[in-house]
Amino acid sequence: MNIKSEEQPSTLLGAKQSSAFSEQAIAGIARFNVLINNEQILMGALNQQLNALLKIADNITDAKDLPDQSVDVFIKSQHLKREINQTENKIKTLRDELQENTTSLEGKLIEPVKTKEEIELNSAILKRVEALNIQYNVLLDIEQKKLNRLLNQLSF
Repeated sequence: MNIKSEEQPSTLLGAKQSSAFSEQAIAGIARFNVLINNEQILMGALNQQLNALLKIADNITDAKDLPDQSVDVFIKSQHLKREINQTENKIKTLRDELQENTTSLEGKLIEPVKTKEEIELNSAILKRVEALNIQYNVLLDIEQKKLNRLLNQLSF
C-alpha cells in the first residue's frame, strides 16, 4: 500500500487513488479482524466443550451408576447436541458465505485504476466489502452466543 500511495501524483486523481488504497487496506483489516475474532470465539467454545466432556467423564464411571432419570437426561442431551450441531453448521455456512461474497466483490476491483470513475467504483466496492463484513460479524456473533449457551446447558 505504501508504495502505491507514494507513486500517485499530487492531483485530485492521485488523492482519490490513495484514499481508495487506504479504504482497501481498512476493509482487509476489518475482514481479518472478523476472522480472528470468530476463531477466538470458536477456540473458547471448544475449550468449553472439552471442559464439559471432562466433567462428564469424571461424573460417569459406569453406566449402571446412572440414576432413574438418566433417560430424560439422555434425551435432553441428545436434543442439545442436535441444536449444537445445527448452530455449528450455520456458523460454518455464514463463514463460507462471507468468504464467497467477499471474494466475489474483491474480484470486481479494477487494478490498476486509471480514471476517477474507476476509483469511485473501487471505493464503492470496498465500502460494500466493509459493510458485508460488519453484517456477517453480527450474524456470526449471534450464532456464537447461541452456541455458547447451548454448550453451557449441555455441561449441566
